[in-house]
Amino acid sequence: MLLTYSWPGNIRELKNAVERAVYRDEGPVVRHMILDPFRNPWAEESDLGSESELEVRSSTAPAAPTPEWPRDLKAAVRKLEERWLEDAMKEAEDHQGRAAELLGLTYDQFRGLYRRSISDQ
Repeated sequence: MLLTYSWPGNIRELKNAVERAVYRDEGPVVRHMILDPFRNPWAEESDLGSESELEVRSSTAPAAPTPEWPRDLKAAVRKLEERWLEDAMKEAEDHQGRAAELLGLTYDQFRGLYRRSISDQ
């Protein structure tokens, strides 16, 4: 499979494909390799068709509408943080230490974000 693939991205694409395969497979042997990083890993093989069909499908797919400018990235990040903080607090039954663990934060990091989200409301 590796020898017959065209490698349009040259050595970088090969390197990335190998890194993805090593990351996905557990253990010392890589048993499955996906050469197309945009392939849906949950799709059935029969749904995918041949590689040429995948290329045709992706090139003829309608483009997603582009949101209007200007975009407020800071507001979007704040909103996402607030939602995750709320979800973590619900899951942790309002225990801030456990909520911080769920989000991979220290208690102090969580507390700072939580205070800011409360003051923004």
